[in-house]
Order: sequence, then structure tokens, then C-alpha cells
Amino acid sequence: MKVDKSILREIDRKLGYIKEKEGSAYFNLAFNRRRQFLRALANFHSSAIEHPVESSLSLKKGRRSHEARKIKEAAKVIQSAWLASMSYTDIFNPDMVKAMNYMIQNNTPNPPKNKLGAFRQARVTLGLNFTPPNYVKIPELMDSLYRRIQTQYEGAAHPIEASIEAHFGIATIQPFGDGNKRTARLYQARILDSKALPIPYIPVGERLFYLKLLEEAGYAASVHKDRASTEETNFANYLASRVNVSLEFILGRK
Repeated sequence: MKVDKSILREIDRKLGYIKEKEGSAYFNLAFNRRRQFLRALANFHSSAIEHPVESSLSLKKGRRSHEARKIKEAAKVIQSAWLASMSYTDIFNPDMVKAMNYMIQNNTPNPPKNKLGAFRQARVTLGLNFTPPNYVKIPELMDSLYRRIQTQYEGAAHPIEASIEAHFGIATIQPFGDGNKRTARLYQARILDSKALPIPYIPVGERLFYLKLLEEAGYAASVHKDRASTEETNFANYLASRVNVSLEFILGRK
């Protein structure tokens, strides 16, 4: 997906500064610790976004509440899915995404060997202003998505744009029975990590805003045969801005 070039220039400027500091032992230690913290934060919020009632209650009652523990356990599953994805050297391998989804969909950090999430076999609605495609079209649409992401990733597009394409594609195609948006966010993070880019996180407090932007972009793309967005979107700019916020944190400015 296309992103405002000014956002990408700001991100590249920060990345250049980080590269200059890589020789410093102190900076490397702080950099790695902050990356690990961002990953944990992203996993927690990704889980909380899917449990808005529980996350709201947990904020009122504190981290020891039953609701907070429930979200933290779900976040651990997302972390386990992240670690499982590291065993795949090819980030465009469909089995990697299916393996992550199986763990997320079944809420299990230790799945049986070679278990993969299966494509849905029924129509779904999201309660948004667009409808995901008929399930019979999913294999074709997912094949097209992987080719599109790889072309962008290996071509002239910024890797952030390729990662957002992955996030948007899975979130709007809804290929699996459950856990699609969590899988989408995790796949985006995996693509960014492969280019040494920080993981963004979407705060649970911005859940409705995130869904509104996804709805707008999804509706605009639904008229295209492959469900791809050909224009710059507020959704893409928002996700890119979240990467920028993560860089600010890594640099110790947030």
C-alpha cells in the first residue's frame, strides 16, 4: 500500500541515525531492550483490541484482575506464534502465516507439530461497511496477496508499504475462521523485523479509530478484483506513523 512519502522520509532519517549509533555498546543494549519491550507491548495491545470489554475492565481494576490475566495469556500465545514464525526463513511461505493463525485461533502456545490454520468455509461479515470475499475465492486471493507483497518487498516499494499490504490483505480478505486481524498485525511485524524495522503497536485506546480506517480502505478496495488498494490511504499512513512512534521510543524520545 502507498504511504505518504514525508512519513517514509522521516522514518528513513531516524533509521540512518540508528545505523550511525550501532557501534556503541550502550546504544545496542538500549536498542535491543526497547525492541523487546515494544514486541511485548504490541502483543498485549493486539490481544486487547480483540477483547475491548475485558481490556476496559482491566484498566479499571488493575493488572491483577481476571480480565487482565486473560488478555496477558492471549498475548503470550501471540508471542509464541511470533517465535514459531522465526523457524521459517521464507517470510512469503503461506504455511508460516497458517501456523501463526492456528496458534492464535486456537489460543495455544504449544500446538501439535505441523498444525496449520485452515481457510474458512463459510461467508462472514465484520460489522463494517464492506463484506469480505466469498470463501471460494480465498485461495486465489491469498496467492495474489503473497505475490503482491513479495513484488513490493523485493522491488522499489518501501518495506513498510509491503508490510502494510500484508496487514491490510489478511484483515480484509479474512481468510481464516478467527484471529485474522491478530494474524495480520503479527505478519506485518514479521516482515518489518526481517528488514530490522521496529514493530509498531496499535494502542487499545485507538481501536475504534483503527477499525474506522480499515473500514474506509477496505470499502475502497472491495471494488477491485484482487481486493488491493491502489491509492494512498489514511489506514496505511496511520500504520506507518505507528512505526515512526516505535522509532521515537527506541531513540529514547518517548
